[in-house]
Amino acid sequence: MSTSSAAHSKGTNPSSSSWSLQFPPSGLSLIQCPNCKKENVLELTATTTKNYGRKFFKCPRNQRALPNRCRFYMFQQEYEELLGSMESTGGIVGVNLDVVEQHELGNLQMELEEVKKELALMKNSAQVLSSVASMVAEMHGWGKCLVVLACVNVVFVMLSVIVLLVR
Repeated sequence: MSTSSAAHSKGTNPSSSSWSLQFPPSGLSLIQCPNCKKENVLELTATTTKNYGRKFFKCPRNQRALPNRCRFYMFQQEYEELLGSMESTGGIVGVNLDVVEQHELGNLQMELEEVKKELALMKNSAQVLSSVASMVAEMHGWGKCLVVLACVNVVFVMLSVIVLLVR
């Protein structure tokens, strides 16, 4: 059953012009069902006496005849609140923000540990270069130039390794 043919009401012909004038669609996004995640929800209009004309949203799998039916069903106000909460959580439905924040905190802690390791590596490299520089200061002629070039080469190699580790 296509969304356009079923997205207006139970038991009414959605192609009739009086139907679309009487119950225009809300214009809200029809998201993937947050319960079963199998299909997009449908927008329907209640035809019962108690809720006549009220918009509601339900999973297409919310049918009594289905053995493993989905039970997702919301009136428009609740559905709008759900969409609002999805926007504030980056599209994650029914998420506990504390869990998301803890996950982000864990990621940041891992990144901090990586940065600490890289900093320690850089400090060690600086100490090595300092000792090489003091040795170079004692040398004369071409030997001095070769040692300086070797040190520069070592620095470039270490920077390349650090860049690869950061990625």
